[in-house]
Amino acid sequence: MRESVDDVSVGDYLVYPHQPEYGKFSIASVAGEYGYLSGEESIEGDFRSFRPCRLLTLQPIDRYDEIVPPRIRTKIGLQGRFYELYDIDLLKAVLERIDHAGKIDAGTAAPRVKRVFDSISQKVSELIQGEFPRHDFSRIFLKELFETMGYSVLLQEGPTEHGADLVVTIGDELLPREFTVGVQAFSYEGDVSLSALRAKLNQLHEGWASNHLDFGVLITTGSCRGGKKLIEENNKDNPQQLVRLIDGEQLASLFIQHFDIRPET
Repeated sequence: MRESVDDVSVGDYLVYPHQPEYGKFSIASVAGEYGYLSGEESIEGDFRSFRPCRLLTLQPIDRYDEIVPPRIRTKIGLQGRFYELYDIDLLKAVLERIDHAGKIDAGTAAPRVKRVFDSISQKVSELIQGEFPRHDFSRIFLKELFETMGYSVLLQEGPTEHGADLVVTIGDELLPREFTVGVQAFSYEGDVSLSALRAKLNQLHEGWASNHLDFGVLITTGSCRGGKKLIEENNKDNPQQLVRLIDGEQLASLFIQHFDIRPET
């Protein structure tokens, strides 16, 4: 919200607390320059100047809806006529999630924690990629990650890798036997193309027999937006060669869960 009506520009967002009812709010965007209403259109001869706006919230949003970040919730609850809302990225996040509105935050930490994780997961994967480019990703980072998770890891590099950078052995007293998982890893910045993902999948399949694999994993620091369908089709067509895809967001989750990053005391 702006400090004064005269300070509004085309494209600005206007947030109306307690409109059209108490406890809810509406959001509009300024769509044009100032106009002047005729006497018949005015309210008792007053309020004749106006700015055309586009209503973005066809249904008002409850202040305590889960899609509303606590910082925005607090700003909306401030007393006073006009405030400038500087948290534009948070407000845009609300607009992007309007379709998910309708569930009230019961006071639990879960939805807030998820928003925190969503905001840092991409940064975590980018930092991993920067610190562990190319072969360091599999040779150093992933080897230590899987060992921290309690698995036995065989590192394969060069012409002897047979389609899997790492071969991970998983055993447990509750399992009927040990299982062998082949890992094809690639440190990648940004979106991973389907062609690149398909090439890595083919490498994994080509070495399946020689590595005596039970399962396969493709793991990357990049984003694989179209990869889920590719893997689903693969697992449907090859039920004896099931593969899981772990992208940058899921990798960030594994990093947070299994690496001890507490400062030394």
